[in-house]
Amino acid sequence: MKTSYFQIPGPQGHIWCAYDQAEEQGQESPLIIIAPGYEKTARHSIALALYLVLNGFHVLRFDASNCTGLSSGEIENFTLSSLTRDIETVVDYASKFLSGSHLISVVSLSLSSRCLVKYLARHPDAYTKLLACLSIVGVCDVEYTSSQILGANYFADIFAGQRFGVRKFLAYNINWDNFAFDAKDYGYLSFDTAIADAKRVSIPYFISIMAEQDEWNLSRQQQTFFSYVPSAHKEQTIIEGASHQIWKNPRSAEIALVYCVKYLRNLYTHPSLEIIRPDMTDIIEANRHERRFIMESTLKQYYRSLEVTA
Repeated sequence: MKTSYFQIPGPQGHIWCAYDQAEEQGQESPLIIIAPGYEKTARHSIALALYLVLNGFHVLRFDASNCTGLSSGEIENFTLSSLTRDIETVVDYASKFLSGSHLISVVSLSLSSRCLVKYLARHPDAYTKLLACLSIVGVCDVEYTSSQILGANYFADIFAGQRFGVRKFLAYNINWDNFAFDAKDYGYLSFDTAIADAKRVSIPYFISIMAEQDEWNLSRQQQTFFSYVPSAHKEQTIIEGASHQIWKNPRSAEIALVYCVKYLRNLYTHPSLEIIRPDMTDIIEANRHERRFIMESTLKQYYRSLEVTA
């Protein structure tokens, strides 16, 4: 896999991107965008990218703004509306400069699935750019998922006037108050808002991969949400025994990766029915290469900042 790295301008500064292609370029390939989950960077999607590239796709991964990667902003300012703006910016850029004659497909992970649906609801013409959306353990009830992560529902207290400030949300600290009001004011918070957005989705294909033992999502809500999406073609798969943190279990991760490739290949003309699986050594090497590039980039930015302040 050959990867190029670049930044694109966004409404919140810059968005750091990784663009993956096969080592030997053949005919024009369809483009898949991978939208990162909360706390995750583009590097966390390398295994999925390698699967897709080996099976005939180009892949565009990106670090979300106000998150843990190299894009602009600090994670304490993370909000769902911020990630939605990133998705819009990346889709617009890709459709202008990278997609060629193919429509784009987007793979979303966990919370980014809710942001992708919001983007689709706001853009009824999204079908002119996007062929399919594939959601993996997608969140549809932000209030429920957040409460499961935190062990309690703090939203009512925040809206009643109590302030919590910057506190831990999974592994990192974010501004709980800012996150809560953003989710409420922009229509992400409740399951009802997810249903309202689902009804406005207008793309040809909508695919959902769920985890049977998802501790942060209610399966009945995911199924109900899915039923309201009016896409012409829909498929939903449940991975038995899988939890929300699907990538931590090698068996569940492998099933999700193969399903993802299988679904997407069925949407585009492809000469082979066989799914090519990368060697674990190839995934490890791609990870090592990108980690090295990121460390070098970070060091360059650090020394540049020292020169400016000197």
